[in-house]
Amino acid sequence: MKLGNYCRGDKFPNGITNGASWYSVSGGMQDWNYLNTNDFEITLELGCIKYPEHAKLPDYWHDNKESLLKYLEAVHSGVKGVITDNAGNKVVNASILVEGVNHETQSTEDGEYWRLLPPGVFKIIVMADGLKTVSKSLEILDNDPTTATILNFEMEPDNSELWSNDKDYGIKANMARKYLSNDELKEAIASLENEYPTIAEALINEADWQMVIPGLKLALDPDGVLADPLPSVKILLVGGLFPSQSVGREMLLRLARHMCEAFKQGDNVVTMILKSAEIYILPSADLENFNSKEEGQCLYSDVAEMDAAAGNQFYKSSKNKVVQAIASLMGQVRFDYAVSFEGNGVFMRVPWDNKGPEDPELSPIDTTLNWLAKVYKKAHSNMRDDRDVCKGEVLDGKNVDEHQFPEGVIHGSQLQPPLYKHSFIDFAWREFKVPAISAHISCCNFPTGRDLPAYFSANMAPMLKILTRAHQGVWGIVLDPNNKPLPGAQVKVDNRIVETDHQGRYLFVLPVNSYFIQVYSKGHMPVSTQVSVDVDMMTRRDIILESSSTSKFAYHNLQQKVATMKSLAGQYEHITELDHSDGRHILKIGNNLENENRPPVLLFGYGALGAEVASNLAIYFVTHHSRDDTVTTILESVDLHIGFLDVDYPLLNTSETCSGDNGKEEGAVPLVTDLKMHGDDSTCLFNLGFMSGNSRLLTCPTHSRMLDSIADKFKAAIPMTSHCMTPEMNVEVEKKLSHAAMMVSLSCCSVPQNLGQIFDVTKKAVIDSLVSVQGVHLHIFDEAGVRVTDEVVINIANQNNSTTNKSPHNTTLKTTRGRAWQLLEVESFSLDVTAAGYKPVYKSIMINSGEINHIRVRLEREAGVPVFVVLAFLSTGFAVIILGLLACRMEGRRSRRNNKMSYKFQPLPKKKDGLFSDYEDDSDLEDVELEKQLDKIGVKTDYLDGEDDSSSDIEDVLLVNP
Repeated sequence: MKLGNYCRGDKFPNGITNGASWYSVSGGMQDWNYLNTNDFEITLELGCIKYPEHAKLPDYWHDNKESLLKYLEAVHSGVKGVITDNAGNKVVNASILVEGVNHETQSTEDGEYWRLLPPGVFKIIVMADGLKTVSKSLEILDNDPTTATILNFEMEPDNSELWSNDKDYGIKANMARKYLSNDELKEAIASLENEYPTIAEALINEADWQMVIPGLKLALDPDGVLADPLPSVKILLVGGLFPSQSVGREMLLRLARHMCEAFKQGDNVVTMILKSAEIYILPSADLENFNSKEEGQCLYSDVAEMDAAAGNQFYKSSKNKVVQAIASLMGQVRFDYAVSFEGNGVFMRVPWDNKGPEDPELSPIDTTLNWLAKVYKKAHSNMRDDRDVCKGEVLDGKNVDEHQFPEGVIHGSQLQPPLYKHSFIDFAWREFKVPAISAHISCCNFPTGRDLPAYFSANMAPMLKILTRAHQGVWGIVLDPNNKPLPGAQVKVDNRIVETDHQGRYLFVLPVNSYFIQVYSKGHMPVSTQVSVDVDMMTRRDIILESSSTSKFAYHNLQQKVATMKSLAGQYEHITELDHSDGRHILKIGNNLENENRPPVLLFGYGALGAEVASNLAIYFVTHHSRDDTVTTILESVDLHIGFLDVDYPLLNTSETCSGDNGKEEGAVPLVTDLKMHGDDSTCLFNLGFMSGNSRLLTCPTHSRMLDSIADKFKAAIPMTSHCMTPEMNVEVEKKLSHAAMMVSLSCCSVPQNLGQIFDVTKKAVIDSLVSVQGVHLHIFDEAGVRVTDEVVINIANQNNSTTNKSPHNTTLKTTRGRAWQLLEVESFSLDVTAAGYKPVYKSIMINSGEINHIRVRLEREAGVPVFVVLAFLSTGFAVIILGLLACRMEGRRSRRNNKMSYKFQPLPKKKDGLFSDYEDDSDLEDVELEKQLDKIGVKTDYLDGEDDSSSDIEDVLLVNP
């Protein structure tokens, strides 16, 4: 029989054939039993003749005896067991499946099941109504084919309906256990628009790209009717780039259903998402190649199959229709980030997938990409623990080994062999500068429909979470000097450049951190500022760009400059205060100047040029407060003290190139020094002086790295307008300069004619410097929350041994105001805070770039008797003495009353000519003395009852208020 050619004309490989391949029999019992019962029926063809002779029958028995016995013994090969629920009850008519085989068997009335299986590794899946699907893997060995492997199952109640009602508004379509066909998918998208027209728009067969890929747009205010100044975050969600990885197709459609119904039900999370974002959902990118017959196929027979899929055809000159359609959409809509949903593992993937020869090692926005990926990962119940989710799974009859699939967040280029050679996420950044990541959400490429509800319950929360990132980042409006929006300005943040829209708006979705914003626009001066992004906050930064044409300024005499300062103080009295003392005019600019709770920064001008620049800087900062977010942010961190000397300088203009020798001799130019800005020990956080007549830039010996960074800004700008013979500034360390101080010569000429040019470059350098100022601001309180006004000594020590010799290893500050501040480099420091009568406090701090780190220090008093305890003790002693005196007096009063018969009220004795009268005995005199003492503590005693033995009014008062 095994030869397959025993009878004439037979050509059966190994003697076995499929019945339909030999000849078709309609309505055969063999097929019916296989499809409708647990019976695995075969037909044995035992001879070439239908009715052999009777004498030949013993030969037939001899030829088939052992084979028939072996066949009967095989009934015990495979797997068998009992299926119960968690209460021990037998589960009847449960469906038993072998993964990869599209055939079910059922359990009996006793909960028993059996399944014939050859040796190998299998995954057995059990399903039953009202119970949660359960699966187990097993290996059937070849060593004993007569003994079945026992595999029992205990099933838990199915909570999917409860989950649906609790988390998904009971949407039945989202609990469906089947994939939609392409036509059904389009119909589902169209029905969402019909049912939820205020937020859903079907994108089918209208634009060119929609002819290839059907989509859905979700947005609460797509046409800007609500006139929210905050621009909408554009998010792209894509599924089905690899048609054999189709789980993302169903997940995205179910997400759309959930969000539409959630908005209808008034869900706050979804409503806030739709208020701030426009979400473009493409459930099945490669619609044409979706094949439902591949359902249940988990692995590629050859990973090279992925190369032909649309998901690996994303390159600039690609002819793939899917790639061209998505490129067309991304060319029309400036997306802020994108997510592709795929199978082939449970992990997150970020660029690069295939690093090009000119690409840096990591993507320029690697931090943002990793942040987005981790947002999804942390919200996913299986991903968040970094465990090997796929380990032990049986996929297409193969047991998944440890680390066979990636885990956590990886760069696609780490995969071996390389799988993603021309991926969507690389393409999105290279061609459109859109951050894009891939979420791999199933170990099986094309899981069966029965698992779809479980996949959706696992992924709904992380899908919503990734959408909530639309609430975090920075946005603003770029304006010209006349407060008009500037469309088309280029804004750069985190190595990404976007252009402002027609309303001058820009937006970036970013992780928590500090960022530099650089803004450029033709015909305007570039601006650089800094912004901090907080958790779940979209920080606003409006930026004013000044015209690149030279400002027109003229010199003013002292009287005119002082009048300007007075005018500013009068018009902007809520943020300014003018100080004229010690031969200086200083305009203080800040919020809540009366509280003096921000570190002051001194900008001081010497000579005609320096004073003029300082005066105009004062005008600029005052008039741009609350208009320019960069200026406003600066004044939220520090107070600006801008001033000049009370000197009327000669104003002889010079335009020739100057030698730069003026002021080189020692003492020719006053050096900027610490001013006692708050009238006590509080000096400035940073001091910047402006001079002229030379090409020098002087820095103090401390904080060289911090001041070197600021000095670089002036070195790059000043020589262009300085009229100096030398092309570069001479940077020197001046020991006489005060702590954290710098002097900058703005021109080699004392009174240059190009005042406007000099002011423009100086203003930019000053703003860039103030944006980058960093350090620590200490707030010192006692245990009661009251600022400590005793002398406090703060020692700041650098914890980094690699610090250069120029940087301060130890700095000591003293304050009697409960506040102190210090300019510090970006490093970690230790704080040692001490004060007489208080326990010392030790802290470690980390200084971030461009930030003033606010540190609250709580001082506790040293051991001893607290002041309030002493006061309580003295108060108690005083009360006891008063009560003792009162008791003595009352006792004496009672004794006298026992000897009297009168029952009337008697007036108290009165003074007469300085003497007391009408006293019966010495005890009355004692009463008078007591009454005098009582008067001192506020107890009035005009009358006493002369008869009643009950407590008097005075006694009652004292008993209540001892």
